[in-house]
Amino acid sequence: MEMSLNRHLAHRLVPLVVACFALIGPMAAKSLAAEAALRFALPIDCTPGTDCWIPNYVDTDPGPGARDYAGGSRTYQKHKGVDIAIRDYREMQRGVAVLAAADGVVAGGRDNMPDVDFKTRDPAYLKGKECGNGVVIQHTKIWRTQYCHMKRGSIAVKKGQKVRAGTQIGQVGLSGRTEFPHVHFMIFRQGKYVDPFTGAAPGEPVTPGATLWQENVRALMPYRATNIYHAGFAISKPTATAARRGDYQKPTLQSPFESLFLWMDIFGVHNADLVTMRLLGPKGQTLVERKTNLKMKRPQARKFLATRIKHPGGRWPAGIYRSQLSITRNGPNGVQTYRADRRVTIR
Repeated sequence: MEMSLNRHLAHRLVPLVVACFALIGPMAAKSLAAEAALRFALPIDCTPGTDCWIPNYVDTDPGPGARDYAGGSRTYQKHKGVDIAIRDYREMQRGVAVLAAADGVVAGGRDNMPDVDFKTRDPAYLKGKECGNGVVIQHTKIWRTQYCHMKRGSIAVKKGQKVRAGTQIGQVGLSGRTEFPHVHFMIFRQGKYVDPFTGAAPGEPVTPGATLWQENVRALMPYRATNIYHAGFAISKPTATAARRGDYQKPTLQSPFESLFLWMDIFGVHNADLVTMRLLGPKGQTLVERKTNLKMKRPQARKFLATRIKHPGGRWPAGIYRSQLSITRNGPNGVQTYRADRRVTIR
C-alpha cells in the first residue's frame, strides 16, 4: 500500500517538477554561465616582467611533492596562491597598489601587522596570521579571492563595501609570513583553492589552454622558469640585504674608484645553470665576460650574485657602461636563456 501511494504521488509530482524547471531553467543556466565565465584581472598595478615578477606559482601536486602548473619547480609544498613580487623595499615604500581582481563585496580584512621579514620575528607571533595584512573579496556564491602581505595602514576598503575590478584595496607590503615585498593572490572556488593559470585545484584534470585570467592579463604572464628581477652596479662589495632594500639604484657613479661590481638577484635557480656577467664599455666594446656554472643540491627560490672588476689603470674613466646578464639552462624543452641589461654613467 505504501509503495502504491508513493508511486501515485510521484506520478502526480513529475509534471509539476518539470514545469518548475522549465520556468527557472533559463535563469539558473544564465546564472551558472555567469559564474563559469568569471575571469580575473591583474591584482597589482605593475607590468609583469618589467617592474614585477612571479617568484612562486600554485603548488599543483596534491601529494607531498611540489610542482607548478608547467611542471617546473617554481613553487613549494601546499603553496596556495601566486606570488607577484616588486623589485625592492624602496619600491614598497613608494607605494605599489594592490587591486581587486573582479567585482565583488569585501568579506573581511586586517591592517595592523608590521612590515618585517618574518625570519626576524618569533614564529608564535604569526600563528593564524600568516597572510599578514590582507583582504578577502566575495565575487559570487562560488568565487572569492584573497590578497596577502599588504603594507600596514594601506588597506583602503572596509567589510561589506562593494568594489569593482581594478579598485585599489591596499598596497604591496612585507607583513605576515614573507621575506620580500609581494602580494600573495589566491582564488577559491567553492572554498577550494585553484590555480588561476589552469582553473584547476591540485589533483584535478587540467583542460589545455584553460585559464581564469582575463585574456590580456594571461598574455602578460608567460611562464618563466627563472627571472633576473633585480640587477645593477656598485663601487663597494654589494650585499643581498642592501640590494633588496634598494640601495644600489643610482644612475650615476662618481669617480675616482678602482673596483666596479656587477650584481644580480634571481628568482628560481637550478644546479648547473650557466650565469654570464658581461661588462661593455662606452664604445660598446666587451671589457670583461665571466661565466659560472652554479653548483647546488636543489633549486633555490632566490639567489644573489656579484662579481668584482678592477680597472687595470686603477681608476674607471668617465662614460656610459652597460652590463649584460644572462642565465642559460638546459631543460626538458631544450636550451633556454634569460637576460637582463643595465646601464650606469660614471662621471
